[in-house]
Amino acid sequence: MRPRGLLVGASLLLVAVAACGDQADDVASSSDVVTSTQEPQAGEHPWVTADGDTIVTCSGGPAFPAARVAAGGLEFTPEGSDEILAALAQMKQDFGIDAPGPLQEAEADEVPWAVVWQGSVAGVDQVGILIAEPGATEFNLDTDEYASLEWQGESWRASSWSGTCGARPVAPDGRQWAQVALTDATTDTTIDLLVSEIECTSARDPEPFLAEPVVLETAESVTVFWTSEAMTGDANCPGNPWVPRTIHLEEPLGDRELLDGSTYPPQVVRTVEEIQSGPPA
Repeated sequence: MRPRGLLVGASLLLVAVAACGDQADDVASSSDVVTSTQEPQAGEHPWVTADGDTIVTCSGGPAFPAARVAAGGLEFTPEGSDEILAALAQMKQDFGIDAPGPLQEAEADEVPWAVVWQGSVAGVDQVGILIAEPGATEFNLDTDEYASLEWQGESWRASSWSGTCGARPVAPDGRQWAQVALTDATTDTTIDLLVSEIECTSARDPEPFLAEPVVLETAESVTVFWTSEAMTGDANCPGNPWVPRTIHLEEPLGDRELLDGSTYPPQVVRTVEEIQSGPPA
């Protein structure tokens, strides 16, 4: 029986690693599943590695290269895979209708999973896992559910889960992502947008905190990356205001898609009303 977490046909480039002491004997290496250095490059796109991979996070957790998802995740030894499987089975048993959706639909050994990161968080060994629908043949950051497990002396146990991954590129140090919304004011090379901070900011005025945008133009799309200064101290979430901003393109937008780079993969820019109505269908 193949180790769980490895999808049939996935091209995995890691080998099983040696034991990591008495805390997590069969945990996979934290080295990359791809050849990426996993170090963001300097310059306008610090969330992109020198070889073009994007470093992302799920729900603000530890970062990992997006290419790891397509590769099927980190590889575990059979013993390590059995430990992860046991944790998922326990999760299904303990939480029932509150467990991740795929575990409600099928037994744990029928649910594909992939470990996308492994490391120490607040001094505790943890792993981040994508959980796909039964019968899935590949993993997807948009649709798969996401959970983290922590090592509790002799076994893995669920520590958190919150629906889908909510993947975002890693924001530069001291910055956080802002989202953009569409207005009706657009000319060939000038696009008027509305910009709002995403994290809780106690509804502060974002004007003095917004950085200059990074605009990536290709033949098929225009992607807008906008960040603001990270909030310090406590904040509540009454709703963040939107402020008008304008970007200038090198070429007319034409039929190219306008994308918001605050998510991974970037999503088509929508109006404020559409954003407030929920995720795109």
